[in-house]
Amino acid sequence: MTAITKHITSLIFGSEPSEEEYPDPDEVTVTPEQATLLGVLRHADTPLHSQQRLQKYMFLIDEALDEKYSLYVWKSYDYGPYSKSLKQDVNTLARKGLLIEETRQTLGGNTRRYYHLTDAGSNVLDDVLGHGDDFTELMEYVEKIVTEHDDIPLSNLMWDVIDEYPEYNKTVYKPTR
Repeated sequence: MTAITKHITSLIFGSEPSEEEYPDPDEVTVTPEQATLLGVLRHADTPLHSQQRLQKYMFLIDEALDEKYSLYVWKSYDYGPYSKSLKQDVNTLARKGLLIEETRQTLGGNTRRYYHLTDAGSNVLDDVLGHGDDFTELMEYVEKIVTEHDDIPLSNLMWDVIDEYPEYNKTVYKPTR
């Protein structure tokens, strides 16, 4: 267990859970979409901050895939493309103990979400990666997209996505550069 995972779990549970409390990767099932989400968290700077950043990464990965396969259904929203199913997958993976979604207040009073891959989530992802080359190829897309965009400020990432895919901008919202 990483130091950050120990710290977060101690904040949530009051003490570090025993190894028996973590799910057995052989007993946990995840969809390809959920496994891709775990891969994003593995390759992102830890912790990944912002629901918008997570949504944009998954959208860009989806756009990079073959047109025959799509991870999520995307709709036009205030901050560009948004998938309700992705948010549901985050909640599902958190309930399974594969990721931690932490909410913090910023100095300005806004809420910011942080996403952490747990050791159990990493183990499940390793298990999925061990079952075929197709998913390994998908993880190469994930790593490429995440590493290309990880150092970009969120507002610039949102601008870039909205500029490239204007059909997903519900309003005239333009993030500041």
